[in-house]
Amino acid sequence: MSSGINSIAVSQKMRTDIVRRVLTAPGEIPVHDREKGAEILIGMLLGKTGSDSMFPNTSFISSHKAWRYLRSKAEESDVMFSLVFEELFPLVVSAGPDMGASIFSSEERIKGYSELMDLLESIYPGQNFEDSSYSIYAAMSASRERIGRVMRRKEVLRWIAEIMMHCESEMIDSDKKTVPTKRDAVILADASGAMFGEPEIITKAVALSVAKRLMSGGRNVHVKIISRDGMVSFDFRSGKDFAEDFVNLITYSFGTDANIGFSEMFVPALALMKQGLWNGCDLIMISNGVGVRNNIRLAREWETYRRSGGIRTFSVSAGSDGVRGLTELSDSIYVMNDASITEKKGEYSRLISDLG
Repeated sequence: MSSGINSIAVSQKMRTDIVRRVLTAPGEIPVHDREKGAEILIGMLLGKTGSDSMFPNTSFISSHKAWRYLRSKAEESDVMFSLVFEELFPLVVSAGPDMGASIFSSEERIKGYSELMDLLESIYPGQNFEDSSYSIYAAMSASRERIGRVMRRKEVLRWIAEIMMHCESEMIDSDKKTVPTKRDAVILADASGAMFGEPEIITKAVALSVAKRLMSGGRNVHVKIISRDGMVSFDFRSGKDFAEDFVNLITYSFGTDANIGFSEMFVPALALMKQGLWNGCDLIMISNGVGVRNNIRLAREWETYRRSGGIRTFSVSAGSDGVRGLTELSDSIYVMNDASITEKKGEYSRLISDLG
């Protein structure tokens, strides 16, 4: 018996010694011991393994506001504990005695992640996103700028969710019937300078609302953001884990370059249409810039490839009162701004009905 007790005592003494060295001089101990000490210390600070009372150096850390927040998040679920642990581990291993002052960035990342998860749950209630936790967190952690953007734009995120709620409410109140179809949908959205502010909110809300509704019917939705820097794609496929694409779309910055508008969007769209990539699809184009005027050649080519490819085209004017010059290039045109959606003017429900 005494041998067992002595063994436990020695083990505890070794653990204490390793953690003390992590707190005082992490660079002077082997990496393996440094990682072991970090693991023990984080467990203690998060309330999972023993008490940190034996380490006076940790009194500031464990009472630190950021630590208290991280500990409360870690207590929410095993998944959150794992994410908080993974966030803190490299910091504790490398920072040593300075870690108390170095955890604000960790708190910011976890807060940003929680904010997005809350938004995701509000937009797609009843879905189990626990399996997506790590991919969502990885998508956010890939860029400190993106985390900061999420934290600075909480009201923007809430505005997107609110617009989506109004879109859903409009569909519930609408008497328009949809005829089920299996056509994929492509949303081509302008992200140039003119789209900053309300147009960006409307674009993201409409794109996500359309994706949510069409996916529920087994359809795939491909969102393509276009600017002068090129094109970025996000896929919302029925049965696919789309959470990471959701995060990347919701945090993508609009309004960072010169204006494009509908007039310039139709050119790359036509090039892709000629390749047959969108044959049999519904193409939804979203912008608020000028329409196409006096370009007879473009109009003719557009009509030729649109008809031969069986492509239906819909144009959405986002955050404005309408755009001219789209009639010959679109099956239907919709004007959506904050007022028209919140007042349920019927433009969103008309779009969904036409996409049926």
